Amino acid sequence: MMLWYNQSISFVDTNKLNEPRVMVGLHYFYIGSIDSMCQALKIEDVEFAKIVTRLKDKLSLSQIYVGQILKNFYLENKRDRFSLEASIEGGKNFNAWYNSSFMSEKAIKSLSNLIDQWYENPDLSVEELSNLGLLDKSDQ
Repeated sequence: MMLWYNQSISFVDTNKLNEPRVMVGLHYFYIGSIDSMCQALKIEDVEFAKIVTRLKDKLSLSQIYVGQILKNFYLENKRDRFSLEASIEGGKNFNAWYNSSFMSEKAIKSLSNLIDQWYENPDLSVEELSNLGLLDKSDQ
């Protein structure tokens, strides 16, 4: 997983990482990658959550986002289109990279391409913010 992270993050324009949609999308992308790896290895959801928690610092992921993503996306089944697509892209591109013996340039550059798209529309919707637990009930 660390090799995947190092290769895929190396093409990212780090100046874009401060935008909300980019930061959240990056989290979903890597959590989707870990989920895909765990599914291939037939690792149960509880162990998947433990693996994500252990890897969060190594992957430069925020504890707040990781906790809310695991809670809402996997436990409460709240899935907005953006989060679902970012997670699927993470898993799909991880698999393409892994199955190409770690050589698929297209898969490696996929995160950078997604971040460029997300950067064009950096704000999160009310639903996306709510799913991350970043809105009070009174804000909705």
